[in-house]
Amino acid sequence: MRTVEAGLHRRCVPLAIVACLAAALSAPAALADSITDLGTGNTPTGINASGQVVGNGGANAFLYSGGVMTDLGTLGGGSSAATGINASGQVVGYSTTAGGSTRAFLYSGGVMTDLGTFGGTSSYAYGINDSGQVVGAAATEFLPVDAAFMYSGGVMTNLDTLGDPYTFSSIGTGINASGEVVGYGAHMGLGGPIWHAFLYTGSGWTDLGTLGGSGSWATGINASGQVVGYSDAISPRTPAAFLYSNGAMTNLGALGCSGTTCYSYAYGINDSGEVVGVSSSFAPFAPAHAFLYSGGIMLDLNSLLPANSGWVLQQAGAINDSGQIVGYGTFDGQTHGFLLDTGSPIPEPSSLPLLSAGLALVATMRRRKTAH
Repeated sequence: MRTVEAGLHRRCVPLAIVACLAAALSAPAALADSITDLGTGNTPTGINASGQVVGNGGANAFLYSGGVMTDLGTLGGGSSAATGINASGQVVGYSTTAGGSTRAFLYSGGVMTDLGTFGGTSSYAYGINDSGQVVGAAATEFLPVDAAFMYSGGVMTNLDTLGDPYTFSSIGTGINASGEVVGYGAHMGLGGPIWHAFLYTGSGWTDLGTLGGSGSWATGINASGQVVGYSDAISPRTPAAFLYSNGAMTNLGALGCSGTTCYSYAYGINDSGEVVGVSSSFAPFAPAHAFLYSGGIMLDLNSLLPANSGWVLQQAGAINDSGQIVGYGTFDGQTHGFLLDTGSPIPEPSSLPLLSAGLALVATMRRRKTAH
């Protein structure tokens, strides 16, 4: 990995070791290993452990694998969109049909399968785990709203029938290896529908609450059951990215501002708890920037790019366990999809132990010099 600090240790002489360590501690973050241009107008939405990427390009869903971009086609209609991919390369999303409706699909082995509905006309798939279980939302026969579903073994199960407060509508957005499902659901309040993020396990639903405002929306979950999404932080609505872990919802903040002047949305999380999304301010013409949240710090992904790269990374949608991130931004002024390889994370020691070690080394070297 190329780093700003590369070669710094070779310039350190024994009596300047502490100053050298201090310089290393204050140096900028390491640059990303590489960035891959996924094409003009493409919007990547998911990535698996092998670095296969899915998303939306022009009218149809795409799969990017081994440097090759594949058009996944449709269910007979004029457009499709991919939303997720698992370790086996199975892809989920939604497509229009020849009859004009929209249906959730599972793309596997080169074949796109219509997952059906609950008697209504439409359905949408948003997440898939490595076991091939799919989650999304499907229209019911009796109500003009969607119900969260899990599709497994060829059967679509209505999660709304399992005892919950979300009687108005619900949408499943993510599922982990344990079959835990996240999403958001609504019940009718005095002022209209009230949306809250939920976590569904085999024992029932958990309302994840909010960051102080009226609504919240969950977008992803990892193997440990950590959940990400966004919530109204205060009223009136000020969206803030959140991480829900161990029963608590944490506000991840925003890039370069705070309070009612800015916003952030979290869209993806890996098994290390690293979160990606987008942040900006409400100021006129303020640019949106993609972020990586790791170790309690929100980092602008653009800071990992070399100067004058031509890129402005605007939104990150997913991250895998290798630190590969997909999203979209502008390259030389045009919208492009990207695959950013941040490389393996390197733990950063705290300054005090590192400086202490440096002082101890200097003292040892001085004693040796005196002894000679």
